[in-house]
Amino acid sequence: LKLLMEVHAERAWNGRQDWNTAVKVYSGELWPLYDHHLFFADLKDAWTHVPELYYKQPARVPPFEDSVLHWIPLQYMCKVQFVDGVRVRMVCNPHNALGRHNDPDASNYVTLSAAFADITILAPVLRCPVLQENETVYSYDIRLNRAEACLS
Repeated sequence: LKLLMEVHAERAWNGRQDWNTAVKVYSGELWPLYDHHLFFADLKDAWTHVPELYYKQPARVPPFEDSVLHWIPLQYMCKVQFVDGVRVRMVCNPHNALGRHNDPDASNYVTLSAAFADITILAPVLRCPVLQENETVYSYDIRLNRAEACLS
């Protein structure tokens, strides 16, 4: 595993930050669960520091200036390379529930594998969501060599 992370050490008040992360894995197997996406969504809300989003509270009209003053525009770029192959095993039971955790035959899986994978995700969070309705459009660039999918 090799990790490179570039973040701003000093920044202008409410100035844009670019966070670039590069991860190189020499062999890997991932077992993602459905709840992992909630973790990453909450992490993004915490990093952009918009209390109305993080705590799921409505914006105070006036004053919601504190949120605007403390909000930080960010752009995340994450690049992950699996050099010597990768396997991703996803549980596909009803409600994504695990069977007996120590018995792999007790659950159903979708397994995706590739000899090489290069994945880049760009997530710009550049407009303050408290001030205007706004969508964050993520872009994905996924390149795979000798990819396979298997149901089990």
